[in-house]
Amino acid sequence: MKRLLLILILTLLAACNEGAEGDKVKQVIQSIAEPKVADDKHDMPLEYKFAVVSVGKYIPENDPSVIHSKELLDRAANEYGEAPVAISDMSIAGANAGKEEGIDVTALEVLEAGAICHIGEGTPEFAKVIALYLGVRKGGQSHTEAVVGLKGILNIAAGK
Repeated sequence: MKRLLLILILTLLAACNEGAEGDKVKQVIQSIAEPKVADDKHDMPLEYKFAVVSVGKYIPENDPSVIHSKELLDRAANEYGEAPVAISDMSIAGANAGKEEGIDVTALEVLEAGAICHIGEGTPEFAKVIALYLGVRKGGQSHTEAVVGLKGILNIAAGK
């Protein structure tokens, strides 16, 4: 279901873009829709797909948001013991849920909050941290305020 949603989002992006940008977005769509083959020359890295969805438009493969996405996906996957693709899916789903609630949030912000708010032992699972983050954002706080506040709350709850 998440893959279908991602394909639909990227299809809309392709329809909104023309020329080389539209072709690049179509490549991303095809790489998501097609079964994975390790040596497929059209297979885009997860961090690139994630960054495109988060930004909502075509970006070059060397865009800083792609590098930032890779660092955060790797960090969160390592800290929470989840696969990077699962972290990516939860971040995108969290951003979509936040938008449905009227929160101006990107998938990259959700991912960043989850990665930064990991406090070691006593940290809830990634999906719960995302839910807490969105709850704080729903209260009107900015991304930075929400991350700082949530990290403090988690430290207090863990007795640190």
